[in-house]
Amino acid sequence: MTSYKSGRHILVVEDDPDILAMVRETLEQEGFVVDTAEDGWDALILLEEEGPYDLVVLDLMLPRKGGLEVLRTMREEMELATPVIILTALGEEEDRLRGFELGATDYVVKPFSLKELAYRCRVHARAPSRLTEQVMDLGRIKIDLRAHRVFVEGKEVHLRPKEFALLVALASHPEQVLSRQRIVDLVWGPGTETDTKTVDVTLRTLREKIERDPSHPHHIQTVRGFGYRFSP
Repeated sequence: MTSYKSGRHILVVEDDPDILAMVRETLEQEGFVVDTAEDGWDALILLEEEGPYDLVVLDLMLPRKGGLEVLRTMREEMELATPVIILTALGEEEDRLRGFELGATDYVVKPFSLKELAYRCRVHARAPSRLTEQVMDLGRIKIDLRAHRVFVEGKEVHLRPKEFALLVALASHPEQVLSRQRIVDLVWGPGTETDTKTVDVTLRTLREKIERDPSHPHHIQTVRGFGYRFSP
């Protein structure tokens, strides 16, 4: 495998030493700097002492302190907005959905492909780490992720929760075409029964609030037959 230096710092939390070793080796070959922990308590110590990390790969079934509790502590007590990829088993759908409620970014189901995990790490490790740094500057649009506030040309616009989540999801994938189903997964969560038409309705109201001309949008562009693309 060809290695390149990403400079990104990742924490992998997994209690199976064989899986942990394989994931670490794969990510290091991709150029990441990797720290590891085999239980939830050690993970929180590393987050406090060695962070901020650019990404956390977090197993849910951990000794001493479970993955969901680690995630809750990260979001509510430590105020970390670090992207988190959760590792789940096939039968853990409820825990997976609970993870998204607590602020998980993505999930990978065991057994998983190391190449797929590495790809997801490359994508998600681009986000900033701490809530205090979480202001997305998109030119005429600025998103304060900690305060859930959006400013367009310096003036605050008030978005509904799903409009805000949708804007963040699109802005986090600039110039990438996202299908309606992918948007549903990112905003409403995988496995939800949300009609993709709901995406169109929410996008329309969002455009009315952030576009200069909603009928000829610049930021949220429709790619016919595929989905939507966000242009800063």
